[in-house]
Amino acid sequence: MLQIIIFSFNRAIQLDTLLSSFVEYWKNPSYQVDIIYNTSDNFFQKGYELLMSKFESNNCIHFHKESKGCRSYTAKEILGSAGNLKHYFKYPAIKHPRSNFRPLMIKLMEESEAREIMFMTDDAMYIRPVDIPAEVFDWIDENPKHRQFSLRLGIDMNAQPTAIKELDKYLEWKLKDVPHMNNWGYYFSVDAHIYNKALILDFYKRYIFVNPNTLEGYH
Repeated sequence: MLQIIIFSFNRAIQLDTLLSSFVEYWKNPSYQVDIIYNTSDNFFQKGYELLMSKFESNNCIHFHKESKGCRSYTAKEILGSAGNLKHYFKYPAIKHPRSNFRPLMIKLMEESEAREIMFMTDDAMYIRPVDIPAEVFDWIDENPKHRQFSLRLGIDMNAQPTAIKELDKYLEWKLKDVPHMNNWGYYFSVDAHIYNKALILDFYKRYIFVNPNTLEGYH
């Protein structure tokens, strides 16, 4: 099973497009979708409530609203790594978390029985069938620190680097062989890339973040 965590803020209509296309095109593997969302006022909240009603018959799709009142990080947490200290000063929002985004996400990951995890934002949509064989997950788990699987990148997309190898059914490349700051070179992405969940969960228990941007920013 694959756990899919979707981040959404004030965009119920776009999230509707994503979820509707997902339900239409997703074939395999089995999935658990957890939507972490927040709103700025009751007007936007009503949109999510309508969306929850639309998908309430799908027992694999769950909505989780962020709540206020998350505690600030302790000095021990901030000084726990050079990365934490750097990001504490780089992102002002980290100094005073406005919601329980981080503990909520970690809780959802801990409670899921999925082997792998994929993150998405609400401005995406599926345009063709997705049928991922079990061999892909076995391949990831054989070397989880160095392997991920992308549903976003494909042949001749986004200025495909020459280092990309075209195999029988897939593309393959080493991140060190392509430019880092482009679509093919990001070490971590919240745009439909699949990872070993245990590895990611361990990572995010040790590092501080307060939203999808700071979560992705560590990489």
